Amino acid sequence: MSGPTAPSAANFGQAFMAAEYLPEPSRSAAGNTPVSFCEGWQDSNMVVQVVLGGVVAAAISALVTLWTQSRQGRQGKELQQREIEHQTRDVLRQTYAQLLVAQRGSREASVRLAEAGGAANDAQLAEGAIAAHSKFIDCYHQFNLDSTREMWLEARGLRDVLDAMLELATAGDTLGCKRLVKIARDARQNVERRLRERLGYESLQTRRSLGKYDKVEQGHQTQTPS
Repeated sequence: MSGPTAPSAANFGQAFMAAEYLPEPSRSAAGNTPVSFCEGWQDSNMVVQVVLGGVVAAAISALVTLWTQSRQGRQGKELQQREIEHQTRDVLRQTYAQLLVAQRGSREASVRLAEAGGAANDAQLAEGAIAAHSKFIDCYHQFNLDSTREMWLEARGLRDVLDAMLELATAGDTLGCKRLVKIARDARQNVERRLRERLGYESLQTRRSLGKYDKVEQGHQTQTPS
């Protein structure tokens, strides 16, 4: 038997060239320690996780900022609405107090004029009654600026009664003027009742009918206060 055949020079050269083209193992930045494929993949995966973590954190931060701004905006609007409501309630109280004084002054001035026999008998009382009624009208319009429709209807009824009282007093109709005194008081109480409801309080009083002067019972349809 013949022994193993020694490689030829050609085979040896081919093996040498093939070994030279084999990929070298990766090495670490420190120098000479080979880095395996798994370690490289882990490093890449870690970078991706860090990047994704940063993106998620930024998104969460943005959402928290938007939510905080939205919440602050809602709180600001609610605070502003409460402040406006507080101011409106104060104005309504003040204007009603003025209306209360003015309607009584107009009512009493008309009665005095009627008892004197009307404008033909006492021009000075007539001028006083007209001035008192004009003051009431000014307060009436001021009160209506912040009134609800229900409040305005009741105030409109009060105005109609006082208008009629002045007209009767000017003509010297004492009985007719005095007959409206109670109706005028009922009208004033109706206004106060609606004001208490607007302020969130119990009305306390039962509504009084004003007869032909009652705008609520008539289903008054006018939209703009006059």
